[in-house]
Amino acid sequence: MEGCNINTPVLESERLILRKFNENDMQALLDIYKDKEVNIYLPWFPLKSPEEAKVFFEEKYEKAYQQPRGCRYVQSSHRTSKKRWGSIYYSHSRY
Repeated sequence: MEGCNINTPVLESERLILRKFNENDMQALLDIYKDKEVNIYLPWFPLKSPEEAKVFFEEKYEKAYQQPRGCRYVQSSHRTSKKRWGSIYYSHSRY
């Protein structure tokens, strides 16, 4: 994808939606990142409060979404569900 400048485009199937996190996802972000088991191999400490989730969103997601390309997704079930159950991060580096 040389020359492709897309940052976290929405990807949708019948059963799954991958999209950017937004301000309405703070509780889901907290739920995902407060789990010690989920965070055991991640380079940060588990989140403990809605305030920490907001700061985490601003530092890790909002800033990343300003870049010309990247992928930081929230995973959710099909359109009729509000359930968000995971995140995906892809980093593109040039060597």
